[in-house]
Amino acid sequence: MTTKPNKTRSFAALFLLLVFAAYIAVGAVTYSRFIDGFVGESAADVAQGVAYYGRGSLYYNGEELAYSRESDEMVISAIAPGETIDYYFSVSDIDALTLARNEVLLQVRVIFSVRLELLLENEDGTNTTQTLYFSARDAENTGYLQHGQCSLSTVSNAGSGSGGTLNTIVPPSSADADTGIDYMTDENDLTNNRLHTETTTDGDATVYEHMTGMYLRPSGDAAHTAQEYNFLLRVVLPSQTDTLTNYVDARVVVDVRIEAEQITEIPQAFAA
Repeated sequence: MTTKPNKTRSFAALFLLLVFAAYIAVGAVTYSRFIDGFVGESAADVAQGVAYYGRGSLYYNGEELAYSRESDEMVISAIAPGETIDYYFSVSDIDALTLARNEVLLQVRVIFSVRLELLLENEDGTNTTQTLYFSARDAENTGYLQHGQCSLSTVSNAGSGSGGTLNTIVPPSSADADTGIDYMTDENDLTNNRLHTETTTDGDATVYEHMTGMYLRPSGDAAHTAQEYNFLLRVVLPSQTDTLTNYVDARVVVDVRIEAEQITEIPQAFAA
């Protein structure tokens, strides 16, 4: 006796297979969109972690400037030698947009760079561009950056706006002393933190990227209190010198971002 194929079962199996394949495809698209939406957002999320980057006020020589809060970069044009740029921002464990709280242990890095972009006039009347990155050690700022400075400070007794008491996070005394190990030394107020610098090259430019950081405890932790760290990034432009008289145009680009990583425990040296 020959058994005939059950067409109903075959169609049912085919239907389930197609549904399963569609589910996988939708899941991949959803994950891809999550990753795309995650990069560059105000909140850096890891699982249920929240490290919120609060963009505050930007000032040029005391005058507040409007800027795009959707980008990590801020561009300040029409600058003059010796002027000051102040940028206030904060990092906290509560998302100001959704009010979501951090639920995991996070190690958070605050990373920034400051560069001066010059349009130079040559003796033959042609123009060339030059990009120079600020070192956090003033003595390393030479040539076009002579007397230029950039510094990162914590701001206490104030919100993410101006005012408050400043504590500058200083770099090690020399590049040789910058081991990159001790730049997160104080879990509570960052008082003893050091500014770690990573140096790379981009064409002819030496790129300085500076960082410090903190630990954010889970909101359910017994030792947890609301955590918010306020910062001031200050840039002092180079003073007027002979080397700065032949530029046609100039602008400053300030790049600030945060990176969050979930960890299982705080290193013993930092544990409360």
